[in-house]
Amino acid sequence: MGPFTHALGELQHMKIAHAELSPFEPRFSDGKTYVMSTLEQSVIHHSLLTITTDSGVTARGEVARFSSVGRDDYERAEMRALAELEGVCLSDIPGLLNQWRQRGLPTRGISFALDSAWHDLLSQQTGLPLASLLGGPASGDVPEILSLSAGSVEDTVASIRADGGVSPVIQIKLGVDAIDVDVACVREVLSALESHQLVLADFNGALSVDTALSVLPGIADSRLMWEDPCLSYEDNLAVAPSLSSPMMLDMCLADLSIIARAIRDGLDVVCIKPAKLGGVSAARVARDMCVSAGLKVRIDGPWSGQLCAHAALALAIGIPHEQCIGSIDLTEPIDTERDMIAHPAPGRVGPAC
Repeated sequence: MGPFTHALGELQHMKIAHAELSPFEPRFSDGKTYVMSTLEQSVIHHSLLTITTDSGVTARGEVARFSSVGRDDYERAEMRALAELEGVCLSDIPGLLNQWRQRGLPTRGISFALDSAWHDLLSQQTGLPLASLLGGPASGDVPEILSLSAGSVEDTVASIRADGGVSPVIQIKLGVDAIDVDVACVREVLSALESHQLVLADFNGALSVDTALSVLPGIADSRLMWEDPCLSYEDNLAVAPSLSSPMMLDMCLADLSIIARAIRDGLDVVCIKPAKLGGVSAARVARDMCVSAGLKVRIDGPWSGQLCAHAALALAIGIPHEQCIGSIDLTEPIDTERDMIAHPAPGRVGPAC
């Protein structure tokens, strides 16, 4: 029996003696507000899940939430899930996670946190980093995406010029103003980009199919990628064939079945959010499915603390270079700790070893 198998065997015999949730609500730094078409954020309303085994080992995961679910709905689902944890054998956690994921998005946050905590325990027992446990290299980094809050055309372009070409990928938030303002913003941003940069023009689902079809095909540039022009998967699928530039799907990819459908439907680019899928285990399956099918992939999540951010980056470094769009340091605008995040070079980000 190898050391990994032995460590896993020891872990499987442990039980959860205690589980608790504690508030985790850091604010955006310097009193800033992050704006996109679906919400404005000045604080994140997450929680931290801490589990303690009957052998006294503790582990944590971040309960990350999305704005599409009400806070009360999240709290009811999380309290129900928390009550089910005490006395659970660690060997039963994968099955429990599968059950939780079937309950829908309100339970996905605590499912993600429990899966992260389970992997934390496994990492402690084996000495292996999370990235290795998820089938990737022990360390590494990916292109860092600079995500800009929605603002005026002038402010957006000024931020890009101030970046000085350091960020290989820049995400601009659209869908807050009229469509002609968004079009002007995209054109001005393209004029400010350097040749090696890519811009993700992210509407967060703000457009109707008719508007998307009437406006977006008229803009073509090798440095442009549309992101979530419409809200539903079906509407984005209807728009994609008419676009001159690629389209990335993000918000509508709520579970593995939709990601599998995107592969079957011949879509080219996806964003995988481990917190939305309910855990790093499910996200690993999604990543490996997409990589095997030849898609380009981005992995990130909602703005968060470093536990969520580290998990996303641990998955992202397992994407082959030629298929990796990049990832976002999800702690970047947040007043929080970030010693689990590494920036080894300008425009690169990865999990700290």
